[in-house]
Amino acid sequence: MNIVLTNKAVNIAGGENYVLYLAEGLRERNHNVIIAPLAKSELAAKSRELGFETIEMNYSAKGLDEIPLIFDFAKKLKDKKVDIIHTNSNTDRTVGAFASRILGCKNIAQIHSHFSIKQRSHHNFRNKFIDHFITDSISSQNQLVHSDKMDSEKVTTIHIGIPKNKVVVSSDEKTLLRNEFNISENDFLIGTIGRLVPFKGHIYLLRALKNILAHHPNTKLMIVGDGEIQDELVSATKELGISSNVIFPGYRTDVDQLLSIFDLYTHPSIDHGGESFPIAVLLALRAGLPIVASKVSDIPFQVKNEFNGFIVEPGNSVELADCIKQLIDDNKLRQSFAENSLNHFYDNFTLKRMINNIELLYQKVLSPDSVEKKKKIFSKSLEIIKKFFGGQREVF
Repeated sequence: MNIVLTNKAVNIAGGENYVLYLAEGLRERNHNVIIAPLAKSELAAKSRELGFETIEMNYSAKGLDEIPLIFDFAKKLKDKKVDIIHTNSNTDRTVGAFASRILGCKNIAQIHSHFSIKQRSHHNFRNKFIDHFITDSISSQNQLVHSDKMDSEKVTTIHIGIPKNKVVVSSDEKTLLRNEFNISENDFLIGTIGRLVPFKGHIYLLRALKNILAHHPNTKLMIVGDGEIQDELVSATKELGISSNVIFPGYRTDVDQLLSIFDLYTHPSIDHGGESFPIAVLLALRAGLPIVASKVSDIPFQVKNEFNGFIVEPGNSVELADCIKQLIDDNKLRQSFAENSLNHFYDNFTLKRMINNIELLYQKVLSPDSVEKKKKIFSKSLEIIKKFFGGQREVF
């Protein structure tokens, strides 16, 4: 198959890592993969570094300004014999949906968050031109079907998988990393990874840390990532009197190395904030860490309560603190959870498992019955697109 993967983000985070994981997994199955990222983005540079054909697009356009992008995208893909355009964010979802009809190929939209996909007036029209939706979580699937009123037969949940091969970090490298952040051998290090945005729930983790420090003063917290509330979080550490115990290393590309020095991973997201199926938690599973996380979206599929960690109510700093303290106090339980995390990852969340499921969906969407059905509406679709996007304008 010839598959185009798109994404409009500037920096590489969960959704962008997903594109890279998917691209590598599909290439290993001998599919031809083209990545169409935002122009001059981190994803564009990484795509080329990994040897993928890369078509950069200016996805920053909005509204009617998206129209030239659709025709430009179709023109760039005209001779690529594309079977599927698989989109991964908002503007590229619109561009991919209409370009696929111009090209006569199939279009799949991946939903990585728990937000409505009808955020603008033209989205309802656009969504009719998408052949199938993949959601990362069952909760997001419910959002599409029950709130956005999408046809349930056009929505499938496929949990994300990541490669088995984790980075091996030597004891010397771990020591250097801990020294870099002034973390002693006696310090217990809690870690969390994610964009610094409200729905990630960092403020509740800071409040929990204040409680923890009253019992375990050698505890430190590393909050990896950057974002809009960074200054707010730094100020909160000062107000809580815990600033000397909190480390903000910013955005990092050595996440696997940092995970290797964590004693415990926590993911305190709050409900209805956009969280779906965080890759950061999968990385923590692969690193073999005990985890304390919120009961949000499909995180309970990743963290089985009292098996490889604890699941707590979102926004409950007291419960969060109590579970972390229990693991600090109980080394045997911590080791048991750590072993179970690694086994849980290998059993359920490998890249191979995800690629198997996505290939099956691609084949379903490309099945003869599906193709014949789409042929009947293709001419009408193209006529509508041309009328909607500029009268008799030539496609190429």
